[in-house]
Amino acid sequence: MLIFHNETNQGIVFSRNKGMEYATGKFIAPFDSDDVAMPYKFKLQIDFLKKHAEYGMLGSWAKMIDENGTLLRKHWKLSAKPERIPAILFFRNYFVQSSVMIRWEAIPKMGFCYGYDLVEDWMMWYEIAQEYPVWNLPKYMVKYRVHHQGNSQHDQVQMSRKDKMIFEFLFLNLDLHPSDDDYELYSLIKNWQPINHRPLKAIGIMLEKIADGNFKSGFYVHKEMMKVLRNRWLKVCLRTQNKRYKVPVDFFTSGLLYF
Repeated sequence: MLIFHNETNQGIVFSRNKGMEYATGKFIAPFDSDDVAMPYKFKLQIDFLKKHAEYGMLGSWAKMIDENGTLLRKHWKLSAKPERIPAILFFRNYFVQSSVMIRWEAIPKMGFCYGYDLVEDWMMWYEIAQEYPVWNLPKYMVKYRVHHQGNSQHDQVQMSRKDKMIFEFLFLNLDLHPSDDDYELYSLIKNWQPINHRPLKAIGIMLEKIADGNFKSGFYVHKEMMKVLRNRWLKVCLRTQNKRYKVPVDFFTSGLLYF
């Protein structure tokens, strides 16, 4: 086993890319040190990737554990079909870092993107999914460790800045030029917190803008993107506070349902 040390802390992207420079196998499996792999994980993934040469990357479902290794009730059952995952990645990272195995030739030439620390894995999965089918094998193959200490304000600001970088990149692929207000709406769509009913109409308009941009550009399979957008619209409506008659009216009169 090869262990390397950096003389100075140069960030996660540098270390991940350096690790891949030393790798010599056909498959790469990034793995965070505090997570746990099931005994059958690597064999099942290697067997699948050998049998399905068209796939560039394979993840899995994940159970969650606390700092002491105690199994939590929450888990990630990532059951979307391969053809829908590229569109899902427009809104969220759909792979658990430690669950992933990547075919060597599917790795982008530049590796993990410098400047995208904190979201570098999402960015790489997105790039791979543009060139190869990707999927999460429907089996719990990792235990993902959750740390409950709160992030500092600095960490939260950094995460928001990196999220915004991906947001701008994703929109430019659809030839859309978003504003700061668009980013705020995108953030509301992404998270799972209750939202005020006031931005609901603006969110609907933004989702329609995404649908129109994709229809014109053909960047994603349009049928799959529309399913993702409608699902997001439904979830936003269900999360809206002060639910009155207006909310279902907004939902059913949205152009997303008839696009």
